[in-house]
Amino acid sequence: MKRRPHWTDDLIEAVKDAISGWCFDHVEGPLYDEDVYPVIAAVEDWHKAKRDSRDRTHSAECWRWHQECAEHLIERQRSTAQRVREACEPFGPMGSIAVWRVLRALDGDNDA
Repeated sequence: MKRRPHWTDDLIEAVKDAISGWCFDHVEGPLYDEDVYPVIAAVEDWHKAKRDSRDRTHSAECWRWHQECAEHLIERQRSTAQRVREACEPFGPMGSIAVWRVLRALDGDNDA
């Protein structure tokens, strides 16, 4: 197994230390970086599969809080966009190129 590019030396050392500390009676000789790659990969792959399958490990209360937080952020963004529209209103959509671009961006035009 090869080292994955995003694995830092600190991660590899932490896993080696954890294995050495936990399994000191069962580990003979030194642990090398390559010895822990399968362990890191297994945990990383398990976590990715869990996330991809949308299995939730949080409580219902936690997810309710996250949903309320997301709804609050969306509402705040909507009200901010409305305030920007109101600030641009006196200039009209063709009042200046900057106002025109702002209004187009708020309308979801990616070319603004």
